[in-house]
Amino acid sequence: MSSFDAVEAQYDAFPYPQPSVVAQQLPAGFARGVLNFLTRRRLEDWFPASMRIWIAGCGTQQASMWALCYPEAEIVATDLSDGVLDIARSLAAQLGVDNVLFEKQNIADAAYEAEFDLAVSTGVIHHMPDPLVGATSLSRSLKPNGAAIVMVYNEMHRRALVPFRSAHQLLSQDGESADQRYQLASTMLDAVLDAPRCAPIGRPSLTGLRNARDHDRPFVADALLHPLEHTYDVSGLFDLLDSAGLRYASWLHPAAWDLSRYLTDEPLIARCEALDPIDQWRVVHALTGVGSPMFEVIAERREAPIRPPYSLDEVLALQVVRSNGVQGFGIEHEKVTKTGFTPPYEIEGAMLKGTARVAFGPGNDFAVPVAAREVIDAFATERSVGEVVDALSSKFGRQDLIELIANLLPSQVGLLSPLHPA
Repeated sequence: MSSFDAVEAQYDAFPYPQPSVVAQQLPAGFARGVLNFLTRRRLEDWFPASMRIWIAGCGTQQASMWALCYPEAEIVATDLSDGVLDIARSLAAQLGVDNVLFEKQNIADAAYEAEFDLAVSTGVIHHMPDPLVGATSLSRSLKPNGAAIVMVYNEMHRRALVPFRSAHQLLSQDGESADQRYQLASTMLDAVLDAPRCAPIGRPSLTGLRNARDHDRPFVADALLHPLEHTYDVSGLFDLLDSAGLRYASWLHPAAWDLSRYLTDEPLIARCEALDPIDQWRVVHALTGVGSPMFEVIAERREAPIRPPYSLDEVLALQVVRSNGVQGFGIEHEKVTKTGFTPPYEIEGAMLKGTARVAFGPGNDFAVPVAAREVIDAFATERSVGEVVDALSSKFGRQDLIELIANLLPSQVGLLSPLHPA
């Protein structure tokens, strides 16, 4: 069995992820504004509403998430597992999604050439025999002004599972079914975690997997049974992008890579901030360990124009709208059974707390002073930053207000997002 056949068999047996919720960021256009802001797009090269998107390795629910957040886009969603695609098509139909073309395809065999404004591949190419082949395919698929969102495994997050996975591979026998291999992993979890003389380095992770084994088999199987996995540190991630002809544009959640989010020692933070950006991120990765951010990066083709940071005048001219929260569609046994709404924030004492989200992933947790609520609400309808600054500067102070709004934009908190003027 080839490596690709083994990966396909893994996902046919354990379609991943187990669908639980599909989220739609509100209002319409908010998620696209986040993407444009993080890639420093000006109006002349703003991603169009009718953009073409390739979701390379769509899994069971990602296509529906992107389609709901980008309802006018033309989306091609591919995966190498028939079982995964069957679930993905079913969910899309239940949600009324009609702008996705599903195709069975191996990323290594994709022949797209400059066809997409955006290519999305999250948690996929690190399961290929050569991830560079996958990254190069993504790069080749982009239009000259396109971008790719890529997520690969952070080696800090997977390190604790390596010994267990190695032992499981040694103990597995030829010809065992997927269910038998899963039962072996379950038996091993009990044996190791309950043995007083065993001290696995990944005890917290293994305990979480044991707790999930009866209700989320795909999650446990992906962590412990997957036949092929590569992981990366910061330098390895950037080497992968460069070798594929891609150039870093932004982290998907830039604030997560700020050392001050984790530590309070100001001299130490100042030392870190004196380094070049990649070395800053290497420090964050090293010091935060298993608590370090996910490797979710937005990249552009190497020959794409380098866009400078927005000037103050450009920020003041941005037409901005606030997040209206997330509409969630609950899924049980592959059926959409309920809906729910998550507001953009909750008031907890003197703070506004919540999670800012894009079209997928865990999002960016934030906490801002409750006084920011008036500023956020000032963007209930689309207004320019300058208009809000003029209206509220006498109360907050002009410079403090500009800094507060900048903190609420996608590069930090993510409660505000620019929209293209009508």
